[in-house]
Amino acid sequence: MTQNGNAGKRVVLIGSGNVAWHLGHALRSGSYSVVAVVSRNEGTGTDLAEALHCRFERFQKGYCPDADLVLIAVSDASLEGVASLLSPGEAIVVHTAGSMPMQVLSGHATRYGVCYPFQTLTRGVPVNFSEVPLLLEASSDEVLAHVEHLARELSSCVYRITSEQRKLLHLAGIMANNFTNHLMARAGEFLEQQGLDPTWLLPLLKETLHKLEHTPAREAQTGPARRNDQNIIAAHLQLLSGSPDLKNLYRSISDSIIAFYSKEQT
Repeated sequence: MTQNGNAGKRVVLIGSGNVAWHLGHALRSGSYSVVAVVSRNEGTGTDLAEALHCRFERFQKGYCPDADLVLIAVSDASLEGVASLLSPGEAIVVHTAGSMPMQVLSGHATRYGVCYPFQTLTRGVPVNFSEVPLLLEASSDEVLAHVEHLARELSSCVYRITSEQRKLLHLAGIMANNFTNHLMARAGEFLEQQGLDPTWLLPLLKETLHKLEHTPAREAQTGPARRNDQNIIAAHLQLLSGSPDLKNLYRSISDSIIAFYSKEQT
């Protein structure tokens, strides 16, 4: 793998979903060249290939990429199956999954690693990729140097971590991001059912996130459960009596908050 011009920097992108979309567009601004988008989904794959001005190829068993680096950006559940169908030769194979170990690639490539973007990514929704933390791991120091070179062209936030550390971060990210988004969806739905505008929640959420940039979450917590105000909690549960699942959700999270701060209240 040389570093002259684009030599050694030809990338094949396997996948055409959320992560692939963002990685592909981020790569366009650097010295790496995406030469092909490979996907089982011809619709999204062709669209992404056209946007990146490269060719589209349908993924199939024994796929041998004409590239120096292969980025596998597919779902965690599909990763091992995709890797098992590759014939990468000397190309470096890198997966982008949060919960899958690096060793899932060990029997399918001689040079391999991980470049996991620790961010919520939605196809077509712009994000400042230069601020996205990229978490790296590789099968050797030589491969790690190549993966890190790629990562630093995409982001200023690049970190070397182990598969176990990445798995823990992925779990924490699910709780912090996916759970928060789900709570916003449920709260918004509840307001809509009452004829109220769910967008009124947005300034509240924005201020919560802004506060967390300067204050630890433990110290930033407010609300009736933080104060263990059982009168307010009981009143809220009564308002939710027509929505048993939402009532249980409210009670469960309130109980968790109360237990979390119980030592401070005794």
